Amino acid sequence: MAFDRSGQVTIEGLFQQKYFTGKLGLLTWDDPTYRKAVQTGYLPALARHGITLATDPVYVPVSQNANDISGSTAAISNAVTKFKTLGVDHVIIQDGAAGVWKGDGLTFEFQQQAKSQQYKPRYGGNTSIDAGGSINPSDQEDTELEVSDADLEAVDDAGWHLNAAREKCFKIEADAGYPVKPGNGNDEAEAALDCDTAFFLQRLLNSLSLITVDDLLRAADGLGTSFASALVYGTNLFPGRRDGSDYVRVLEYLDSCQCTKYKNAPYRVG
Repeated sequence: MAFDRSGQVTIEGLFQQKYFTGKLGLLTWDDPTYRKAVQTGYLPALARHGITLATDPVYVPVSQNANDISGSTAAISNAVTKFKTLGVDHVIIQDGAAGVWKGDGLTFEFQQQAKSQQYKPRYGGNTSIDAGGSINPSDQEDTELEVSDADLEAVDDAGWHLNAAREKCFKIEADAGYPVKPGNGNDEAEAALDCDTAFFLQRLLNSLSLITVDDLLRAADGLGTSFASALVYGTNLFPGRRDGSDYVRVLEYLDSCQCTKYKNAPYRVG
């Protein structure tokens, strides 16, 4: 899902769960793609519901090599101090790959810094924060809400149906001697993405008698909701939509059981 659309979907999902109480802070990477997500996704969606931030969005410098990490860490520590001082009790993090950081590195660093400063807001976000991730402090994640489109393992099928594309994908990779590590979100996501890329191209190429860029794009535009993904709950591709993910659901992490529980069934976001 494109970041700007993801911002809108995240706010709508959190709003449905009555997340927006108290004072709100927003944190993401200082990168053009992430800034666009905030300016064209998050802020307009918040404004539609009459929700304002307690302070300007915080943009954390991206570390381009290992020597730069201290700069990111210091900026995150300062953000924690700022939010705590302002009484911010709800924090949305738009995480993701940036520079040397992969996965939910921003979430991990913020929660570690927050724990060291004895600061515990209620977190919200999307798939990028990896609610319940094993490396994140469990007590910080308590009651964290995630608006997720990821359908990477059997537990994600709860209240839905088996993701046949994912099961086929993981079997192919296991049979080839590269089994996916269960419970490892990064490994599962990379494996599913590789399959989606291969099956997507296979689907398009097999539908064409003449292969040109324009023909490929027209074929992709015509897929609609028919492409079954190993990575996400459902897709929708049409003219003007080049990011296919189109279903999400909300999950909550609970420290009491160190588990995630789904708040609803997957729903189409359009």
